[in-house]
Amino acid sequence: MRILVTGTQGQVARSLQERGRATGVDVALVGRPGLDLAQPDAIADALAAFDADVVINVAAYTAVDKAETEEELATRINGAGAGVVAAAAAARGLTLLDISTDYVFGGQGTDPRGIDLRLTGCVLEHRGRIVLAVEPLAGTGVPAAG
Repeated sequence: MRILVTGTQGQVARSLQERGRATGVDVALVGRPGLDLAQPDAIADALAAFDADVVINVAAYTAVDKAETEEELATRINGAGAGVVAAAAAARGLTLLDISTDYVFGGQGTDPRGIDLRLTGCVLEHRGRIVLAVEPLAGTGVPAAG
């Protein structure tokens, strides 16, 4: 199995690569400039360049405080960019796992939440609003794991 991880600099991407090495799974990381979520036109080409079975999307605009002042850029990366990764994965018949952050859903509660419960009593920051809006895109047309 070959796994393509979007993003190269974050903890999750590095941990996935380390875990892959330890278990013999081929994990390739791709990030800027080869894959830039702010440049959606290049995302499909970046995914096509790797012979992956699974895409794990962890690339994101993660400067939470700056997202409020750089809303257009944050939206382009975390909204449109994540949606294009999902569409490109679906077009290639790849399984997609999109990993998000605890900043998205307010941090209340201890149980996993379905999409219908995520907004209950939560005040979402900009990143949360974007991710909540794009999650349905990530699930559309992407083969279910199983």
